[in-house]
This record gives sequence, C-alpha cells and structure tokens, in this order.
Amino acid sequence: MSSRKIILTGETDGRRMVVYIDGQRIRLTFKSYKYFLHLCWARVMGDGKLIKPWFISGFKFGWVYRSGFDYGHRQTAVLHRMKREIGIDGWPVFESDWCGRVRLLDDGKDISLKGPFDLRDAEAMAMIEDMKAIM
Repeated sequence: MSSRKIILTGETDGRRMVVYIDGQRIRLTFKSYKYFLHLCWARVMGDGKLIKPWFISGFKFGWVYRSGFDYGHRQTAVLHRMKREIGIDGWPVFESDWCGRVRLLDDGKDISLKGPFDLRDAEAMAMIEDMKAIM
C-alpha cells in the first residue's frame, strides 16, 4: 500500500476546500472534501484508536460503510466525483470490498492537519477534533 503525504487544511479557494497531496494543491467541493476527510479520519482512527464510534458499524482498519457518509443513494457517485477532483494519475484514492465498504488507499501514517478550521459542519468538525486528539 502506498504512502502519500496528505495535509488536510481549513483553507478555502472560492467555493472549494483545499487539500495537499504529495505537495500538490487540490481544490475539492465541500461534499468531496467531507468524504475525503471521512476516509482520512477512518484511516487514522482505524488502528484501535477510535474515540467515538458514532454512525459507523463494522469499523475496522479504516473501512467505512458507504451508507455512513450520507443518507440516500448517491454515495458512490460522490466518491467517484471526489476521485476525479483529486485526479492524481496512478492513485485510485479508495478501494472497495464489494460489500458496501470503502477505505482510503493509503496507510494513513502521513496524514496531517493544518488549520485553523472554521467549518460550519458539526460532523466534519467532530472528525477533525478526533484526529487532533491523537496526532
């Protein structure tokens, strides 16, 4: 499994959120940013460091049920849009176990936060606070 240097920021560029992957500045829509944050959170917290097991069942080693992202039936479409927005050649971003679960295709060892984070989404802020607590 590859290891990418991922920096999650609270930075915005217009109506998009900014992340850095291997030094490359990537702009994501907020929905894609939140899904990517969720995948990173699950990877960081997945080694038995889970603080709050809210809304996730079957949580282990960074796997997240697609239904844990949002209500409705568009989770797969948003995941693939996120993958297109990231657009790094040769990196599929996430993998699926074909049982309704996905995880970030990264070992999670080089994920960091660079804030301040002023997100108006309680769920996203809770994931950021969980990650800050163990980093």
